[in-house]
Amino acid sequence: MKTPNYLTSREQEILNLLSCGHSTPEIADILFLSPETVKTHRRNLVIKLNAKNVAHLIRIGFESGAINVQKSIEKINYHFSSKLEMVA
Repeated sequence: MKTPNYLTSREQEILNLLSCGHSTPEIADILFLSPETVKTHRRNLVIKLNAKNVAHLIRIGFESGAINVQKSIEKINYHFSSKLEMVA
């Protein structure tokens, strides 16, 4: 599948943050945007990539190369390791 080059840099940023498991309010805080703006970008991503939902959106992002796989894996590993440290 070809990388969608018609995504804006903000849409790519939001797609990467979604792939790391961040919620809309978290993404809004990280990017200093309103949650409504993030929702608009998410909706545009779903439309542009013809996705059925956010899970499908992330799958399309990974398959197309639009999501930075290494960066996402590092973020997820960091998230889980910090949660495990809190439990221990």
